[in-house]
Amino acid sequence: MSEITGLLGQVVAVEHLDDAVANYEELGFALGTRFLRTDLGIDTASFGFENGSYLELVSPTNPQAEVGRTIAAFLEQRGDGLYLTSLAVDDVYRFHDQLVERGLPVLGPPQPVPPVRGIACDVMWIKPRATASAFVQFLSYRGPRYREETVTPGVLRLFTQVFAVHDLGAAIESFGALGLTVWARYTTDLWGLDTAVFRLPDGSNIEIVAPVDTSRSAAKTVNAFLETRGQGQYMTVFEADDVGAIFDRFEASGVPNLGPPTPAPPNSPWGPVQQLWPHPKATNGAFLELLTLP
Repeated sequence: MSEITGLLGQVVAVEHLDDAVANYEELGFALGTRFLRTDLGIDTASFGFENGSYLELVSPTNPQAEVGRTIAAFLEQRGDGLYLTSLAVDDVYRFHDQLVERGLPVLGPPQPVPPVRGIACDVMWIKPRATASAFVQFLSYRGPRYREETVTPGVLRLFTQVFAVHDLGAAIESFGALGLTVWARYTTDLWGLDTAVFRLPDGSNIEIVAPVDTSRSAAKTVNAFLETRGQGQYMTVFEADDVGAIFDRFEASGVPNLGPPTPAPPNSPWGPVQQLWPHPKATNGAFLELLTLP
């Protein structure tokens, strides 16, 4: 059984943080915390959800600092977009030891988050080659899960993080080495995608997709993503209480989107969910989905 308990956070790297915050507030996300990390050379803005999961925007302020330099290099190479996924674990120190025993390439031992942030937790990272080229962080709290005082109304939680890969079998093997087990595996003819889902204990998900029929629009889009940006984080999915109401608000306020809510394909493991996509130009290059469960 894996130590991984759920999807905790998704970080989006952006060039201009003020503009990005304004864009996400226009989408309906409620700003929780704006925090300048001079020690890391970054500025951050966090949007929290009811269950304690979060979306964070991060922008480099000092390219001489290690983290600021890394994010600046990411932006130069790829532009604004999904950057890092944070997964919750029971005990990051125990999880680290497990991964080392399995021979997985960790990026050093766990570290406590500096107290200046006011969050009692410890974090570790693993080299992206162990997670289908995605940058992934593992975090455990020393007490109750931290929650932003301000949460986004109508958006309940991070539901799924989707990774795009060339070889689904190899990606399944990689995530399996973290202790995860495939919950659903299926091919969607409508989208031309081969898909594997790892269901996490808190009901959130890691989903991996690989294009198999690029004559289908979704597979064509994923394939283009792989050719231009490479493997890694592709789409972040949020559970919302009513995507129909969110779509109406998008239309009324002029938020660019990809059309009204549509049902998931019949073989979706979540049933006939309703799905809504803001246009990436409204999300600083991040591909986001909002869905309402049946």
